[in-house]
Amino acid sequence: MATTIVPEPFIPSSGGNGTRISSATQNAILVGIITLLAVFLRLHALTAKTYWLDEAISVKIARLPWPEFFVALWHREANMAFYYLLLHLWLSLGHTEGFIRALSVLFSVATIPVIFALAARLFNNTTGLLAAFLLAINAFHIRYAQEARGYALTMFCATLATWLLVRNLQEPSTSHWGAYSVVCALTVYSHFYGGLVVVAHCVALSVLGNTRVPWKSVVRSLLWFSCLMIPIALFIVSTGTGPINWIQPTGFQALLKLGADFSGNYGRLLLALVAFAIGMATLEAARVWSGSRRVVDVWKYALVLSWLLVPVAIALTASLIKPLFVTRF
Repeated sequence: MATTIVPEPFIPSSGGNGTRISSATQNAILVGIITLLAVFLRLHALTAKTYWLDEAISVKIARLPWPEFFVALWHREANMAFYYLLLHLWLSLGHTEGFIRALSVLFSVATIPVIFALAARLFNNTTGLLAAFLLAINAFHIRYAQEARGYALTMFCATLATWLLVRNLQEPSTSHWGAYSVVCALTVYSHFYGGLVVVAHCVALSVLGNTRVPWKSVVRSLLWFSCLMIPIALFIVSTGTGPINWIQPTGFQALLKLGADFSGNYGRLLLALVAFAIGMATLEAARVWSGSRRVVDVWKYALVLSWLLVPVAIALTASLIKPLFVTRF
């Protein structure tokens, strides 16, 4: 029988029950404060700029009557289909620029407690709080929280899918692999490049080997996910590469811009600091790998690094054949 990942306590187990409750309450309060900070930063100057072209397209599609709406998705705009569907429903509540963009704000803010929960499961609560805070103040995340596009929704779904993966591995007796399949599918329907996150999950799972993963459940989940991807596959086959012919070949400057944007859009100094932090984390993973016989100890680093590097590496590799690399994608 396959062994499973032993989860680190989500709430520290030291001390009595009162201590655990106090710790949970303290964490909840801190996450709440960080979330409120995220709300403020994302609502600030939300309507300072008018719609740009892609936002105007989002609104135009979302305002179509239902029959025309589905025709537009199937023949032209299947990418971000889930976002367009939610925006179509959202418009029944309001039509101002700020309100329309607030849908992205909602999903951007909702990602904060999910990233805390994910990091806390992988490492500890302190790491979870730090991850939540860094995401709350990240300029790149704030920027796309203020656009009527599907990027904030994609980030939310990708983070939730990753949390579900970790939870299912840590708590196999109450795992929800069907939910994992659905959320992974919604990630792709939010943006096609969301599928690269699923690939990153598979790469991270390969580190655990055959003895630590309930492969039967994982494979079944991926099969259900593949079935849900059939409409997207048909759309891609029918439309070809026409919708992405505008993407330019990737150069070194594009990679540098990606790093700077990911770091928070504060120039090369911040990029260097982030690169240093990633390097230290990689060295720590190597140290744990060499010093521990438990592959579980290094898997959490493998998951984070795969999530960071695999989607970018795939987009760059594919761009050698057909340009696919865009920073915001």
